[in-house]
Amino acid sequence: MPNTPNRIAAGGVVGRCLAGSLAGASIYKATGNNALIGALLGSAVALGSTFGSYYLRRFVVAKTDIFDPYIGAIEDAVVAGAGAVLIISA
Repeated sequence: MPNTPNRIAAGGVVGRCLAGSLAGASIYKATGNNALIGALLGSAVALGSTFGSYYLRRFVVAKTDIFDPYIGAIEDAVVAGAGAVLIISA
């Protein structure tokens, strides 16, 4: 979207890392493990996936010449599907 800030802008990265920390800490604590380790892992995974998905999307758009919002819709569908599978399998 033209008015949406870039996902690798500082505010977006911080928000994603905080959300990853909360999710990681919650999952680790629920399984009887150290919440701090879960928070650190969750934040690291959020950081890596933020930049990885950003550059992967740019690469796919450049190589396929498919309109970026279509790639974004596919990306969203893949993430939602993966989330649903993780919830069901948990």
